[in-house]
Amino acid sequence: MSKIYINGLSCISPQSTLDTSFLTGNVTNSTTPYLQCQEPVYKTLLSPTAIRRMGRLQKMSLVTAIHCLKDAGVDMPDAIATGTGLGCLEDSEQFLTSIIENTEQAPLSPTSFIQSTHNTVSSQIAIHLKCMGPNYTYSQRHFSFESALLDSILMLKDQSCTTILLHSADEMTPNIYEIIHRMNIWPALIGEGVSSLLLSSQQSSQSYAAIEFIELHYGKMDKTSTLHWIQNRLALHEITPDSIDVVIQGNYSVSLSSLIPDATYVQYKNYTGEYFTASAFAYWLGAHSIKNQQIPEHCIKTQGKKTSVRTVLIYNQIDQKYHSLALLVQPESTQE
Repeated sequence: MSKIYINGLSCISPQSTLDTSFLTGNVTNSTTPYLQCQEPVYKTLLSPTAIRRMGRLQKMSLVTAIHCLKDAGVDMPDAIATGTGLGCLEDSEQFLTSIIENTEQAPLSPTSFIQSTHNTVSSQIAIHLKCMGPNYTYSQRHFSFESALLDSILMLKDQSCTTILLHSADEMTPNIYEIIHRMNIWPALIGEGVSSLLLSSQQSSQSYAAIEFIELHYGKMDKTSTLHWIQNRLALHEITPDSIDVVIQGNYSVSLSSLIPDATYVQYKNYTGEYFTASAFAYWLGAHSIKNQQIPEHCIKTQGKKTSVRTVLIYNQIDQKYHSLALLVQPESTQE
């Protein structure tokens, strides 16, 4: 596919990512049962009305969207695409709790119910920006972010849009954490996070990286089958393993070192935790690494032989069932 450029970035996570100081070593080591986002001081960023009416996930999402557009130097995107696994959990809990506490009798405020839907996040961003373009929300479990990304790529390729605000958002609450922990759904460290990427079909002076390709596979694969699938996907896009400088993985249950031996291997879910759209953080990290030509030392699992950061392979898998593979490359005009 033709390249799609990442021209703006913003992220709120359990680390100091909104001010990007995480990249230079500002790491938070949490002792809480699950990793919670470091939220900004909203009164300096949003109106009092917005702060009062919006839930936590909506406020984080709106802040990241505003930061991302400012970073890209864009006032208005042509479209908004959001991926979320569980939507606004806090608002859903508030509505259900009100039903129980009022024994299904007293009239309830509709606010928490209205804001509990999955598409609330994308809608609130559009309302704030007054964006009249296409607005889509994808909730495909661990492919939620990737589904929104694929749709964004299609809209950019068919030239119906030139800039798209790609957003991902998932939050965790104490009650949901207890359910997940008790059922052992995610044995890994659980977290939450919000990310925004401004995608464009055109390169700009602000471009962080270009997305060369993205591939998805749903279905159980063992280690041998996974390596074979990755090797085939790389060959399909005429990418040789020795051309890859960095590999970013959420976890290392499947090592790619036998296939790509010279790359530097990077991890991130030990800093963000696991959630449905956690892979979006890898794009934020990979794009920053390409633009800065530097990988945060604390994220390096294995130092490779490469000295440059021109190509970053992102591989994410959950339960050996949800497999996503993407390649970020250095924009042409910034290459030596």
